[in-house]
Amino acid sequence: MLTLRKRMSYYRKHAPDVGLQAFHERVCTRFELVYAAAMLAIKFGVLPYSKHEALEAIQYAHRKGMFDALAATSTPRVSGVQLVKAFIEANKASFIDVRRAKKYDKNALTKPKGYKSKVRGSTYFLFLPGQFECDACTGLSYESVIAELRKEDVLKSYRGGNTVTRQIPGHTKKKHVICISARILKAIS
Repeated sequence: MLTLRKRMSYYRKHAPDVGLQAFHERVCTRFELVYAAAMLAIKFGVLPYSKHEALEAIQYAHRKGMFDALAATSTPRVSGVQLVKAFIEANKASFIDVRRAKKYDKNALTKPKGYKSKVRGSTYFLFLPGQFECDACTGLSYESVIAELRKEDVLKSYRGGNTVTRQIPGHTKKKHVICISARILKAIS
């Protein structure tokens, strides 16, 4: 009985840690027993494996079982493209059209959610980077959202950067803005 407990505590120290303590504890106790039984089977010649091979196999099964169980119970993560698309669809009516800036009163130009621009027949949505991070990236990191937009080829930017420079209403100088193609509204991801 003493060697069984010793083997179980040895596995506990070497068990893969995947987070989620309560769930991990329940699964870990089951794999402790499997490890202890495997070590006894190796000791008495029933299993033709080394202790190291058995430990690796049990750790692999433990990790795989944990991740499969977590994948089955977890909800899918909202992608950055979906998040930005939903933000644009919800707020595009309040976006300021860059070409018609003079028709807006000064109060509307103080803190708009975004801007709308048309260049050579293509529509683009423009956002100041700080405002984009606060409003459109809720729940996700700014860098990951930008990377996903770039991957979907809806982010227009200068080589090596995340922004373009545009003259936007309410500002005297050109500003660095995040420029997203209207094709994002047709994106499925």
